[in-house]
Amino acid sequence: MPAAFPVRDFKTGQEQAPFDPSIIRGLDRHANPDVDSADILISMMKPQILVSRLDDFDDEATFERTDTFRLYEDLFPPIERDSKDDIINWVLRSDIGEQRDVRLRDGTDFSYKLDSRYFILCLAEQAIGLAFFTYDYASRLLYGNYIAVQEFWRGGDIATAFVEEIMKVQAEIFPDYEGVIFEVEVFEESRIERAISFLEEHDKTFEEGEDRDEIRKFLRVHWYQQRLGCVFFIDCDSRKPLVCKAPCVDPTESDWSSSEASYWLMWHPRRGFDQSIAKAMWKKTVNSIFIEVLAKSLADCYPDVAQEYWRYATAGVERILSDSDSKDIGFGKYLDRRDSPLFSRWVRLGIEVPI
Repeated sequence: MPAAFPVRDFKTGQEQAPFDPSIIRGLDRHANPDVDSADILISMMKPQILVSRLDDFDDEATFERTDTFRLYEDLFPPIERDSKDDIINWVLRSDIGEQRDVRLRDGTDFSYKLDSRYFILCLAEQAIGLAFFTYDYASRLLYGNYIAVQEFWRGGDIATAFVEEIMKVQAEIFPDYEGVIFEVEVFEESRIERAISFLEEHDKTFEEGEDRDEIRKFLRVHWYQQRLGCVFFIDCDSRKPLVCKAPCVDPTESDWSSSEASYWLMWHPRRGFDQSIAKAMWKKTVNSIFIEVLAKSLADCYPDVAQEYWRYATAGVERILSDSDSKDIGFGKYLDRRDSPLFSRWVRLGIEVPI
């Protein structure tokens, strides 16, 4: 028997004291063939994907057992996180593929039909990755709320493999889906260039915390483009992504306009890119995300302010579409490694920033 094993912390990757196998009982498939089988050992070493409301899990206990929300809090800053209770409600009780009908006080009627699924990538029954997707039956589009893998479990491009398996499962659940939409945070190319230049000149030390956040946005976009094959909706004249100001996502706030956020939209079609449909698809994705997924469900959940919020959100979407109506819209990449040296300069720095 070996005297000791090198050990790293499961979540942080930090080196720990060597493990002495003599102090606890290990698996022994010869002495205990029923409980210590080879299959048991393999299951502890092999990543497993759990999918909400399939055979894998349909209750809150799985989130707790796998420490999924602790990982969620580690990976995303507070401003980007939804509440734990809201996520559980969406994926287990509310967005379950059933049509919901809503009538506002002024007589406005609308319906919507969403199906949200949570994916947990587990190893030894602990979450090392997670993803949240919502399918909109009206547009037949999937909305990717987020995808993430714990920083110290990204070796071997496990994040890409995770996404590939997710899309296989979604194709089985939603055979008619046309593609996937992602919202990504807007950043300025000039600020990325300044941040990288400062790191190059000051021993890889960030000037301020906001620069690290900007780099994280930049790297996330790069990953979506290079690893997932996503593209932006771009203004063909400026060759820059179209910006849309999303409505406030908290109807309980007193000033909705002050809580609006600007995003770029990225698109991944199920079956190839067709530039001729870019403008029509832009309108379809904007309506899907901000009306079907956001405005209708929030108006349904907050009846006291539903009528006012509905008017506010629909007016915001009309402005987005009106502002882009005169533009020549296409699909394209932005700050790709082929047309910008920024990513190569970043790689040479060798700094780890989780995305």
